[in-house]
Amino acid sequence: GANIAVNPQSYIWPASLLKVPVAMAAMRKVEKGEWSLDTELLLHEEDRDGESGNVEHLVANAPTGSTFTVEELIKLSLEKSDNTAYRMLLREVGFGAMRDLHEAIGLEELISREGKISAKEYSRVLRSLYTASYLKRSSSQLILRCLDNSIFNDYISFPIDPTVPFPHKYGKNIDERVYSDSGIVYLEHRPYLISVMVQGDIMADPEAEEKRATQFMRT
Repeated sequence: GANIAVNPQSYIWPASLLKVPVAMAAMRKVEKGEWSLDTELLLHEEDRDGESGNVEHLVANAPTGSTFTVEELIKLSLEKSDNTAYRMLLREVGFGAMRDLHEAIGLEELISREGKISAKEYSRVLRSLYTASYLKRSSSQLILRCLDNSIFNDYISFPIDPTVPFPHKYGKNIDERVYSDSGIVYLEHRPYLISVMVQGDIMADPEAEEKRATQFMRT
């Protein structure tokens, strides 16, 4: 239960970190019987968003009217950080379900009025998956497995032994010079949760700022 926090009241743009609570809200609908993992959702033209790091945007490249299962969209949004998959889920989940999730796990202060989040508050999201306090154990494990399969391994995960499970979600907003990573390091007999959010200099070169943030998180 011990914790260490540096600048716990600092709020920055969340970028892709919000894909985890959206996936949780989707799994909640599955648990309630409103959806199944095989439920198919329709791709709308306004869902398209190819901005999500250097990954192959499987959903964004699909024709309008294509369908994807809930399970496919959860995996793509968490493993490849596919923005279009995330937007499809968010549209169908609805903001009411997101509000219910925030209230259920004490995340009323997760997002500020400016739309920013803190590492301290966001850590509650990962903790609720670890303890299966919001979703059933099987649903929590499905999301954690997807996070462990993330293709992005440049930030916190870089120095972690690849044999150690590390379900995590990274976030990056180049325009805002924001670089984040949050996950659970499953060390044997001593698992711990770590969240790091770096706000770079908005006036500095974006490549230089990401390099600086990456080095900071690797050490």
